[in-house]
Amino acid sequence: MGTRFRYIADVALKTADDACTRCGTTTGPRYPYWGEVTGDPHDSIEHVLCTDCLQSNAVARLAWEADGLRAIAEKFSTRPASLVETQRVLPHVFTMNGQADWPICCDDWCEFTGHPADRDEARDIPKSHQEWNNGPYGTEFNAVYELLPELVSDVLLFECLGCDNKFHMHNPT
Repeated sequence: MGTRFRYIADVALKTADDACTRCGTTTGPRYPYWGEVTGDPHDSIEHVLCTDCLQSNAVARLAWEADGLRAIAEKFSTRPASLVETQRVLPHVFTMNGQADWPICCDDWCEFTGHPADRDEARDIPKSHQEWNNGPYGTEFNAVYELLPELVSDVLLFECLGCDNKFHMHNPT
C-alpha cells in the first residue's frame, strides 16, 4: 500500500514540477489532478496540486468521472459512497477510455501499482493479472492471449489490498 496515498503505490506516483495551482507552493511533492478546485484563478480542469491542497475539501472530481466511479462502486462494493469519497483526494491516474474505471476487490479499491517495465513484461501480464473493464472480464482465456500494447503506459496494473488478486486494464492510445 502506498505511504502517501492508499490506492496508489509510491513507485507509481507521478509528480509534477509546476507550482501548486491552488496555493502556489513549489516545495514538496506536487501531483497532476483533473477536477474542480476552489480558488483556481485559471478556472481549469487540469491542475497540479500539493498534498495539502489535494487532501483539502477544495477539490472535486469532474462530474462524469465521479459518476463513473460511483457506478463501479455501486456494482462491486457494499460501501460505494465512502469509496467514491476516497477517490476524490487521489492524484489523477488515467484509467479510462472515455469513462472512469478502477478495479474493486474485497470491497475496496485496488491499488494502482504502475505499468509494465517493457513490452516483454506486458505480453505476459494476462497470465498473472485478470483483465478489468468496468468489472472483472473473462478469465477463461487470459492465460492464452498476449497483451501487445503500443505503449507500456497503456497498460495499468492493480493489486487487491485484501487478497492476492491482480488486475490489468488496457487503455489503447
